[in-house]
Amino acid sequence: MTNNIIRSRIKSIVIGLLLTYALLFQYKAVTLSPAVENGGFIARAFSITSQVLNGYGLVHAFICACIIFVVYKTLKHMGRYNFKYGKLIFFIAPIFGILNVLGLCMYHMDKLPNVYGGVYTFWILIVMLGWTVAFLLAAYWVWYFVEYRLLKASIDNNKGAKCESSKESDRKTESSKNSFWNRLWAWCSSHFFISSAIIIFLCWIPWLIIYYPASMDNDVYWQLALYFGKIEQINHHPWFANTILAMFYSLGKQLGSANFGIFLYVLVRDIIMVFIYAAGVNMLRKAGIRKLFYRLVLIYFAITPVWAAYAKHGFKDTFAAALFTYCIISFITLIYKIKKHDDKALSYINFAIAIIASSLFRNNYIYCIIPVSIAMIIFLLIKKVKLYKIGIIILAFACVFGYNQYVYNGLGVKKASSNEMMSLPYQVTARTVKEHKDELTKEEYKAIDDVLSIEGLGEAYNPTVSDPIKGRAKTSFNAASDEWRAWVKTWFKMALEYPESYLAAIIASTYGYYSFTPKLPFGSGNMNSGMTIWNWASSEMFGEEFPELHYENPDLDNAREAMQQWTTVWDNTLFLSLTDVIALYTWLTVLIGWILIRKKKYIYLLPVIMVELLILTCIASPVNDCFRYFAPVAASLPMLLAIFGFINKEQAGAKDDVSEKRKQRKMQSN
Repeated sequence: MTNNIIRSRIKSIVIGLLLTYALLFQYKAVTLSPAVENGGFIARAFSITSQVLNGYGLVHAFICACIIFVVYKTLKHMGRYNFKYGKLIFFIAPIFGILNVLGLCMYHMDKLPNVYGGVYTFWILIVMLGWTVAFLLAAYWVWYFVEYRLLKASIDNNKGAKCESSKESDRKTESSKNSFWNRLWAWCSSHFFISSAIIIFLCWIPWLIIYYPASMDNDVYWQLALYFGKIEQINHHPWFANTILAMFYSLGKQLGSANFGIFLYVLVRDIIMVFIYAAGVNMLRKAGIRKLFYRLVLIYFAITPVWAAYAKHGFKDTFAAALFTYCIISFITLIYKIKKHDDKALSYINFAIAIIASSLFRNNYIYCIIPVSIAMIIFLLIKKVKLYKIGIIILAFACVFGYNQYVYNGLGVKKASSNEMMSLPYQVTARTVKEHKDELTKEEYKAIDDVLSIEGLGEAYNPTVSDPIKGRAKTSFNAASDEWRAWVKTWFKMALEYPESYLAAIIASTYGYYSFTPKLPFGSGNMNSGMTIWNWASSEMFGEEFPELHYENPDLDNAREAMQQWTTVWDNTLFLSLTDVIALYTWLTVLIGWILIRKKKYIYLLPVIMVELLILTCIASPVNDCFRYFAPVAASLPMLLAIFGFINKEQAGAKDDVSEKRKQRKMQSN
């Protein structure tokens, strides 16, 4: 026993040191003095090591001691539950370790780590190993949370954790029951859905008042300019979203104030949104999630600055995020009802409406919904579900594609440029030209220049946003044209010639979605990177076309600035700031999928895959670390927790069925 304790402590110390150095590693360019350069390999190795390690001082020693303690307790906890990881997580964890460290390297140095030689690369590999181990430990705690803490019926066999009880309410005195606050609390509990919506909306109201009529960026003005023909009408912003916005704008003008029309749009949209998020919280409650956690989700939507700040903004992304969440909620509910043989037509109609609404408000959602819907239809066919129910889902896609054809052929609106999906390949080309322009052959030079203006291409390259490069495209992507075929062929050929530049460009344009990097500087990505709240109502591009749209009350400028600064306080507060960390949502989604695979609940993977596909579209997007693009993932993640509650209900129901059958057999035998 003593030997086991000693081995456990030694293992904890080793892992703790590894995690500490991974956490405190200094990602910076190393410099060697002439004396060190000429001092031999050992001197150079020691010099590089001293520059990248960051273990000096009492604070760092204290951090290490805390990490060792946490590791020791974690290993002990794992032993108590006889936890086994399984093979899959040992594939996922190294991917996280590699991606996280490469992202940190590109953030801090804008270079891959191998450029500084073998010793630096050795330490990078150690750091990758550290982050891999950290991921494994985190995976255990996520598993433990899901298995033993998330649900009301979860029982900790080792500690005998108690489920929630109503005994406390029984002990209340008659007078306290009749008090106003207790009666209000009782009403909220018995009308949980509507009270949740009211709570969220009340927390959003100050933002709506202070930012009247709404904050508006280029996209809002752009949508109006597209609809009213101020510029060439294309479907860059979904035409349905443009139409809804323009209808309220026109209504406001008829009532005497375009600003009031925009405010009405925001108000009506936000009312629908609070009911969607309240429905999600209510689903968690019905699934059997513990009160503490579904109430935290309610608070998350009510007071987290990003949701309130987006609620006062006029762009399409606010509503689109809620509609995608609605799609996830209806999808999870439908699967559960199918599993318990209670799948009425209304559940399919609800899912179909969610598909239509979300797909018509964001162009990229359809690419996330179609693959999982096809898998869902196959599952329904296997389960021999009535064909008319399957037809409802198919009809939803027919409506989406039919409406788009009407927009293109009936209204004469042109399709959006395909250059949007070429953001990442363009970024790769631009970085490669920047680093290797003098090495390009005449054929390579011409193939690139036929598609992207190559003069000044390297200088225009911005690793955070692809707009400066997309704007240099001479034509939209067309796989049938000779120029584009030559460019594609050259692109893949150069990938073999300059793999480091390609990898660096890809990581530099995407790390914000999967790597735990510090915040990008304010204003990065054309004001899109990070958690931006758009504290203005103007447009450099289209403001002159709609001069009537602006903040009406200058006296509220100070209040608006105060709200802006409040978001920065939140963003720099321990634990609260985690709500703005995109990578955290990404890897929690991955871990939820891992747990479902462990449980062999594959059909419930479909909503998780839908969210993961959306993460991939963000990675392929024009902007790195953009919370505006990522908002539907952040809103949908809490809803995925309901899956585990429904699985628990299914298992409980199956046990009841088995018990009932045993009783019946016993009675028959008697």
